Amino acid sequence: MKVSEKALAECHAATALGALPMTIDESALDALQELLRSSFEAVLDDKPDGDEKWRGDRPKMLFQSGLVGGLATFQTAMMYPPPQTVSQDELMRAFYFVKAGCDVRVQMHGAPRIFTIYCAKVQSERTAGMDFWKESLNMPA
Repeated sequence: MKVSEKALAECHAATALGALPMTIDESALDALQELLRSSFEAVLDDKPDGDEKWRGDRPKMLFQSGLVGGLATFQTAMMYPPPQTVSQDELMRAFYFVKAGCDVRVQMHGAPRIFTIYCAKVQSERTAGMDFWKESLNMPA
């Protein structure tokens, strides 16, 4: 099994665990995994230190994945009446929000954060999350 496949599967599971007590629609988790696949492959596969890199990055990535799941659950729970399952829209909204926070911190501090490296090939079309983070961190627009 390629290192990227193992890493994606672990992040998939961490996202699902972060969403408890709700569940995330499996097709939504699969769609997020596909969105991230090429970035994970670029970072981890066909490199002699791919396993070692994942061992070092794993705790932070699993933490971030759990945050995505938890935020998706929070957004879903705010609906009335709240559904029992997190939809793809809510999961993607949560992912882009967490990614935007990392992107803004990269702009502020220069060095890429781990989550941003693993999402490098994902283009952010949503800017509301970045606006929120810039305002929260007192960063000029």
